[in-house]
Amino acid sequence: MFKKGRYFGIVMELLDGGTMGSRITARPLPTVAETKSWFAALAGALAHMHGHDPPILHRDIKPENILFDGDAPKIIDLGLLVRCVGIGRCVDS
Repeated sequence: MFKKGRYFGIVMELLDGGTMGSRITARPLPTVAETKSWFAALAGALAHMHGHDPPILHRDIKPENILFDGDAPKIIDLGLLVRCVGIGRCVDS
């Protein structure tokens, strides 16, 4: 994020590798090794989010909310993100 005069701007990463949805419906289909690699990376990202105190929950994981930077999947659209502050007590962020 930056400010120039009275204007604010946000610089975001360009993820031009398509969505998980486009990759799993493309021909040829992804290999088993590629799929395992993607899901291992996503599991690590979710474990990182859930490991915060309080935990961070995405609440909208779906193929369209996973974009690729080359072959690296990235979770996007944190609009439904919540932080849990106790068992059964989550608050919108």
